[in-house]
Amino acid sequence: MFIQGGFNVYPSEVEGVIASHAGVLMVAGIGVPDPVLGEVGRYYIVTRPGASVNEEELLAHCRQQLADYKLPRQLVFRTELPLTPAGKIEKARLRAEE
Repeated sequence: MFIQGGFNVYPSEVEGVIASHAGVLMVAGIGVPDPVLGEVGRYYIVTRPGASVNEEELLAHCRQQLADYKLPRQLVFRTELPLTPAGKIEKARLRAEE
């Protein structure tokens, strides 16, 4: 959980909404520092092979299902995400990159 502008945001909830988009293969969210809101959500996204997904499309998808304060503030598209030997996304490495 991170606090964005005084509201609790649970990345797993937002990740579920983003992952429900047909063009998204994997997603991982973390809170990153922001000078105005304290923290904001940064979501790392891997798209499905052959899919064409852009930031505006994903934000529109999120607006239909999430409250305004839960909307992702930063979307980062990557070709892969760091995984643990068990195959889970390694969010600690994403935080370390920040």
